[in-house]
Amino acid sequence: MRKNVVIIDDDEVTLHVVSESISFVHPDYIVSKILVRPGTDVVRLLPARVDVFLVDSDLHFTTGPAVIRLFAKTYPKARIIGWSADLTSEKVQTFQEAGATEVTEKKGSVDGIANLVG
Repeated sequence: MRKNVVIIDDDEVTLHVVSESISFVHPDYIVSKILVRPGTDVVRLLPARVDVFLVDSDLHFTTGPAVIRLFAKTYPKARIIGWSADLTSEKVQTFQEAGATEVTEKKGSVDGIANLVG
């Protein structure tokens, strides 16, 4: 099944590595990368249909949960995965309260993240 996956992060290397891994594990998926920088209009960059979001917790000038709140309203059927390099129980709770359907640590293997998206 073809899925549209959107990865949102503020690190170019992370975006590249994770998107390549997802594309390798799921060659039929469409993977979009959004590099968040000051002034980035994330909503304007989104495709019309999104099946899975992968959203970093700490973004420039905003937080992952703030972005997730918006996505949960705009894309109610999408899976929204929050992820963080320093995942704490407080971050998990904040992600879940924002509307994340799942939460994971960045420290896991790249292939593990690719399989989670699938």
